Amino acid sequence: MKPCERLFFPASSERLAKEAAESGKSPMFSRRDLLDLAVAAEDECDQWRRETEELQPKAEFYDRVVDSQASFSLGETAKMLAVPGFGRNSLIRFLREEGILMGDNVPKQRYIDRGYFQVVQRDFHAPRGKTTIKAVTRVREKGVEFIRRRLDSYLQQYMERRNAGY
Repeated sequence: MKPCERLFFPASSERLAKEAAESGKSPMFSRRDLLDLAVAAEDECDQWRRETEELQPKAEFYDRVVDSQASFSLGETAKMLAVPGFGRNSLIRFLREEGILMGDNVPKQRYIDRGYFQVVQRDFHAPRGKTTIKAVTRVREKGVEFIRRRLDSYLQQYMERRNAGY
């Protein structure tokens, strides 16, 4: 059932419904009760419509991000998270402390298998002319959301400990 279709009883109607239930008879609503019921239901529908309109662009963006195959560097990911003072190096340190990245900044296999990260091979041209192949970690959209949830949880715990006086 859609939110706008559920039955809403104003206070006066709830009283009448309770009395009717106790007596075993069908509730008798006055015209005013029915009008109050209709107005309250319409107000609730209007509220749900406003909330849906507000959330629709966010939902569409989320669907595009989660369903796409694009990936981002760790620096780009840090900027997308938009945490003040939290850049690429802070993100790498956080992911290492959380046990997600290994020492060479390559994610553990379970996080790659879940689709959070992608490791790509890139040619690295050293200043002396030597070319080597280097593994570069990329964060998929699904991984950005994963990191955001982990970081939010971490920051919330940090604030709780801080407020508790630890």
